[in-house]
Amino acid sequence: MSISASAYPHLMDAILDAVPYSALLAFRATSKSFLGRIDCVLFRHVVLARPEEGDKPRSHCIGYTISTPDEGKLPVFPVHELRQCNFCSRRPADRARLLHVLSLTEIVDLRSSLPDWCYGQLAQGLTSLEIVRMLPRRVGVNTMPYRIPFNATTLVLKAGVAETAFPNSSKLHTPGMWSNKQFSRVVINTFYELGGVSTLRPIVSPVLNYDTAGIKELVLLFTPTSRAATRLTTAAEQGWRSFQTMTLADHAAEACINGVECTLVGLCDADPRWFEFKASEDLEPWFEDYVTDRIRRHLQAEVGDHADVPEEYLDACLQRLSFVSREEYERGRTAEQVAVERCQLVPAVEEAAPPQGRTTNIGEDRDADAAST
Repeated sequence: MSISASAYPHLMDAILDAVPYSALLAFRATSKSFLGRIDCVLFRHVVLARPEEGDKPRSHCIGYTISTPDEGKLPVFPVHELRQCNFCSRRPADRARLLHVLSLTEIVDLRSSLPDWCYGQLAQGLTSLEIVRMLPRRVGVNTMPYRIPFNATTLVLKAGVAETAFPNSSKLHTPGMWSNKQFSRVVINTFYELGGVSTLRPIVSPVLNYDTAGIKELVLLFTPTSRAATRLTTAAEQGWRSFQTMTLADHAAEACINGVECTLVGLCDADPRWFEFKASEDLEPWFEDYVTDRIRRHLQAEVGDHADVPEEYLDACLQRLSFVSREEYERGRTAEQVAVERCQLVPAVEEAAPPQGRTTNIGEDRDADAAST
């Protein structure tokens, strides 16, 4: 006697939820009857809109990826391996099936554009979306992710050099997003290596308009990364040797000034040697002083040179700035949220030896920051 997927739906969902991902993938390839329900379990967390490297360009296809908390990574599935994944298909049955899968989606990882006529239909399925993650794109690629009216409340941006062709580029393709969608929470995951904080400069205002975007919380994640993981070129290495904190400090300053709670995660338990500091120097107080200086400069620009910045105004801004360890921060997050916010497509290196490089003092680093801007 055969069992249909339409029979006892709640029982089938409970059984499939307990099956390992590898078994579901194998079962999916052999069973057409359970295809829809298996997809609802597999693709609940992340939808990925990008073909695998080496595939032919398929900008009109939306593919899937799954979140695997047990493995701590996000495997990418090529579009051609998942049949009936083409959202641009004119077949109503295909679109209806995909919309049903999207209705269970909590996190979206968007990396390529879709035709204009797809945006409205795609948004219909994203009813329970919580997080949308956008990574840096190659310069010249026509991507307009901000045109999709997602229901997400959290935006995750990756600041690093691993996934862009030009390390000094600021092509995050985010201008215009804030006028269409107001995220209440923004997470910027910063990967640092080679003795410097790797950030795409300048990703400061007016790209992120903290005063008008409705943002209530800003999270700056600091993730140590190996040199091999970032795949830097020789020219890029020379460009990122200095301590690049200007953009991060400006992000924190603008957020605090405009009433946004700013949390810096992982800086207090980072190894100072990764930042070209001596082991005896404390990184967290230095960065807090640096952000304080940036806040004072922003406020001074508002009041003008003829007046001093009120200390109570400065204190109110600093009260919105907090430092926590990654363990403390992740304690209240789910495994899927942590995996997405960490952007674990680039593996983090927790105990790697610090890079060999010069040891500078704080004054030289501040001068380098001022010169770079």
